[in-house]
Parts: sequence; C-alpha cells; structure tokens
Amino acid sequence: MKLDMPQEISRTCIKWQSEAPFFAEFLLRTKYYSEPEVGTIGVGIKNNRVCMWYSKEFLKNISEIEVEGVLMHEILHLLHKFNERLGGRDKNIFNIAQDACINEIVEGTHIAERRLKIPQGGVKMSYIEDMGYNGKYISEKVYDFLYENADKYTIGSGSGSGEDLDGDQDCQECNGTGKDDNGDQCKKCNGTGKEQGKKLSTTDNHSTQNDLGELEKQAIEEIVKNAKVKSWGSASGSAVSTIKELLKTKKIPWREKLNRLLAKYVSEPGGVYENTWSKRNRRGLPLPGIRKKSKQIVLTIDTSGSVGDDDIQKFFGQIEKIIKDYSQIHLIQWDTEVKSVSKYKKGDWKRIKVSGRGGTSFQPVLDYVHNNLKSTSALVNFTDGYFSWGLDTHGLDTIWAFINNDSNAPIGKTVHIIDEE
Repeated sequence: MKLDMPQEISRTCIKWQSEAPFFAEFLLRTKYYSEPEVGTIGVGIKNNRVCMWYSKEFLKNISEIEVEGVLMHEILHLLHKFNERLGGRDKNIFNIAQDACINEIVEGTHIAERRLKIPQGGVKMSYIEDMGYNGKYISEKVYDFLYENADKYTIGSGSGSGEDLDGDQDCQECNGTGKDDNGDQCKKCNGTGKEQGKKLSTTDNHSTQNDLGELEKQAIEEIVKNAKVKSWGSASGSAVSTIKELLKTKKIPWREKLNRLLAKYVSEPGGVYENTWSKRNRRGLPLPGIRKKSKQIVLTIDTSGSVGDDDIQKFFGQIEKIIKDYSQIHLIQWDTEVKSVSKYKKGDWKRIKVSGRGGTSFQPVLDYVHNNLKSTSALVNFTDGYFSWGLDTHGLDTIWAFINNDSNAPIGKTVHIIDEE
C-alpha cells in the first residue's frame, strides 16, 4: 500500500531540511510504501523512482536518532551502488559486507551535534574484526573474508533484536531439529539442534533492491544532481566526507574512455564498398548498386602464457559490457599466431574455448586483419602488452586495453583495465 511519508521519517525530514539539506533532498524525492513483510526498512527503484519500503512496527520501536541512522544508511546504499557492485557474488553475504562498512560511516556522522546511531542488531565492522579481519573497510574486501570464513557465522534478518551476539544458534543444517533429512542425527550439530558461532544481521531489508538499468540509474543521479546544490548544514563526519569523495570529479573510468574511443568508429559507414541489389544502380542499368559497408570492430584477446586465466576472464567480462553497443564484432584469440577467429555475440564466453598459452607476437594479428577483415575500423586489443612493439599496423587504428601494465602503448590509444572498487 502506497502512503505519504510516515510520521517518523517526516520528523527527520523536517529537521534535516534546516540542519542537513543535502540529505533531506533524498527523503523529499522518495516514494514510501508500508510493507509489514519487509520487517525493517529497504530502498530500491520502482517505475524509475527511488522508493522506500518500511515496517510501521520497526519505525515505532526504534528511537528518533536510530531513525536518522537507518535513513542515512539507505542513502549511503544508493550512493555506494549496491547492485552494480554485487556482480556474481552471494547477495546475502555482500549485504552483510556492505552493511558493516556503511554502518561504520553512519555512526561516525553527526547532525546538529547528534551522533547518528544504528538500531541494535545491525552488523558492525568490529564484529567482523573479532573474527580475524584486519583489512580495509571496502565492501568487496570484507566480502572476500566473509566468503572464505562462511563456517564461522550465520546470517540473521535485520530485526534489530541484537542477533549479532555470540552464542548458541539454531543449526542451519537441520533448522534446529537435530535430525537430517533421513531422520538420522545431524552431523553438523551432533543432534543438539544448536551451533556455536557469531550471528551477523543486516540493518535493513535488501530484497527491494532490483537490478538497475540506465533509467533507474538516472533516477538516482537526478536526486544527487538536485542535492548537490543544497548545503551540508550542520552535518559532519564520516558520511559527509565519504559523499564528498564520491561527488568529486574523478578520472574518466576506463570503460567510459574505451566507449568514447570506439564511438567515432561506429557512427558512420566505412570506407569499403560492396555491390548490392537492395540499392538502385545510379545510372539506371540492370546492375546492382554500390554502397559503403558498415564499419566493424575487431576485438582481440591475448591468450599467451604471460596472461593469467583470471585476466582472460576479466577480458571476457569487459567484452560482455561493451558488446551491447556494437553489433558487428569479430573476436580473435592469439599468442604467437592467430589461434581462432569468430563472430562474437553476447554470452558467447560460456561456449568459447580459450586457445593459445604460448609466446607473444602481435604482428600476425595485424596481418590477418589487413588481409581478411577489410571493413575493420578499429582493433581493440586486450593484452598485458609485453611483446615486441616493432609493428606494421597496415594503417589500422589500434586501441590497447592493458591489464597489469601501467605504461602506454607506443602506437594507438591506451586504456588501463583496473578493478574499480
């Protein structure tokens, strides 16, 4: 059921309009839905609008300063791009990892000298550090640790009930019955129905977060755009400093730079002509007409021994991200020679067998494209760049996507593949 802004959030919004206008903008531009099954509170996108789903009971049972804390938590989730960063990770574990990092930011933030607070039960980095984590407060890093130590904890719901404490929990294997599916004694808990360990609970409900398309991303960006003209007011601390960093003009991400370099090659027809009966002969003769062939992009992957399997997977991951923009793409695998050539469509990485793993020489690729793929407008080469650069490009435009190499190619344009955490 759709409702206007609930009273508990309205009180916060009124305070923030004078004390923290930047954050109030998010509350004013959000739609609110009362959903008892949510249990706590959650943020997401519906019909290209930022929406918040909440439990009335949850809001009534937490203090005003905790309401401020969970609202700041939701705003930070939007800005930390939960779904974009989730990738193929386990959603429940990534929820915990990002919640822990965000909660540290929230509880380090003051508004009008009020220090924000997360309701009891929300996971904190101190709980994870007690388990042995000693790395940076970065969601992906925390996730890696939690994933590797999944046997040391259980995941609870964001009920605000203090479930983050150590103690006996219902065994997850047998759901507390002490019996397995065959009626025999559960091997994990030895029939006790209980297991010892830490229980990590989310602050909010992430089931409302769906995959974001371009329109959904624009909905968030529109709020940020309007919020940026507002003042910080009396807000200070971790959230403010974090968001200031997020809003800084940063170096163009490498994927965007690559797309910009490619754009000019697909915006107009190529320089190669073909005969076609679909085009009328200009002289009215009973002969086919002539038209320019569309330009095509050729992607090449370095499969030599100096490029690791993980790097090749990254290459295919990035190809999947750019493939939707360009319909005519050929893929070449190479080491000291051309190993395979194929047309590439989205999802083909699941079926393609990697060929190569020998030495490294790029000249055979240039020769092959020059002789066989005449309408090629640009070569995009995913490689570590460690080979001899005495190359004859045959006039082909080359774009180099380097991995594990900070230098620039002596010919063509260079982008550097980096993990964007």
